[in-house]
Amino acid sequence: MTESPLPLLSFAPGSLPAVPIRGQNTKDYNSDSDDGVPGNPRRWYHHVPLCILVLLLLAPHPSILYVLLNYHYLTLHATHYFIVHLLTIYAFSFLAFCSLIVCVARDPGPVPDVKPEVESSHADDRDDGGGPDGDISLQDALLGTAPPDDDDYTQPGKWCRICWRPKPDRTHHCSKCGRCVLKMGACALEGHPSSHAPPSARGCGCVSMGVGIHRPVSPVSPAYVLTLVFVLADHHCPWMGGKCIGFRTYPSFLHFLASVTLLTTYVTVVCIRGLIFAFSHPLAIDETTPVHMLLLSFAGCAFTLVIGSFLGYHIYLVLTNQTTIEHISPFHILRHLPPLPPSRLSSPPLEHQLAFAQRHAVRVAHARMRLYDVGWRRNAAQVFGMGPRRRSRAWVATLLWGGGCHGTGTQFPRNPLANDVLIELAAELVRLEDSAESD
Repeated sequence: MTESPLPLLSFAPGSLPAVPIRGQNTKDYNSDSDDGVPGNPRRWYHHVPLCILVLLLLAPHPSILYVLLNYHYLTLHATHYFIVHLLTIYAFSFLAFCSLIVCVARDPGPVPDVKPEVESSHADDRDDGGGPDGDISLQDALLGTAPPDDDDYTQPGKWCRICWRPKPDRTHHCSKCGRCVLKMGACALEGHPSSHAPPSARGCGCVSMGVGIHRPVSPVSPAYVLTLVFVLADHHCPWMGGKCIGFRTYPSFLHFLASVTLLTTYVTVVCIRGLIFAFSHPLAIDETTPVHMLLLSFAGCAFTLVIGSFLGYHIYLVLTNQTTIEHISPFHILRHLPPLPPSRLSSPPLEHQLAFAQRHAVRVAHARMRLYDVGWRRNAAQVFGMGPRRRSRAWVATLLWGGGCHGTGTQFPRNPLANDVLIELAAELVRLEDSAESD
């Protein structure tokens, strides 16, 4: 019996080999990541900074106990001060470890799919570009047939070509984790992935047009290093177990900074008061206790200045509803500009296409507005999930580990005054471009 010849071309299922899409992430992911969201497998050395952080938090406690016992309990015979200081210090330590555990164990912000598996009864609704709930299919998002709203992932910067997932507003791709994270500070080199862009404008591969810090500075210059340090502050944090600080872990991260700052400040004040007593009454106390007080005072002052300054900066970001990249780089607002008329500039324009006068206009517009600033009370409510109808259980969670953010992390209310500034900026960019071409 002779076999029938194979056809030269066949479109039967399984007849063609699977070809990876250009730019799609084909890395192997571990299947046991948090909340079922895949990520790059972590090695043992990724947890070394976390172990160092835990060691730094626990190392001062023997000296603290020694000071409290020898000074407050045995020297001053002040039992009430001993109990108050002991309970306060270990309460702040407990709160710091609670928020640290949440930052390490909780997923920072998984990006939802475009649409879950649609039931067969809704098959006819796909032809119209959406279902009864207003959702859109993956085919509609890629072909550009979706309605022009906030969920239109065909807009610039709305789709990540590495994760092959939707990329809502304020979402960025982390090359360390191999995934996108909701409301996370962008990578310092993130920009337009086009091959026509300069090398400094190419970044992590997300379709994030017009966003990034790709000024013409040397990769080893102090300005670049300083920018990298601040931008990565709410990006990928090695001290939190090699994880990102995103939409779901940002409240706990702030809670951790506040707890550590209060802990180090309290210990510093207690030890400085003990040092004053030791210098005033040198014969009333042994010679070892002042050494512990001195070391704790220096360490407490150093950590208070460093962590406290970092906390103050993030409090400012919370009250103005900004991420680090939104505060540092003014060019993220380019993606939100209204459509521009055909010219040398793309729509939206990219940073490397702008002349010096146009870049100055963007910086002036960025200083005039904050895109998501809706008032400091509503800004804080978005981060910590506060509201008038909040249950008492939620307040307990906020006090213990920072609680959780309000909303889904995919949509954020915008400043009502931002649209007027964006329209004015678009008109100014076009005017400067026309004047440059006429010259």
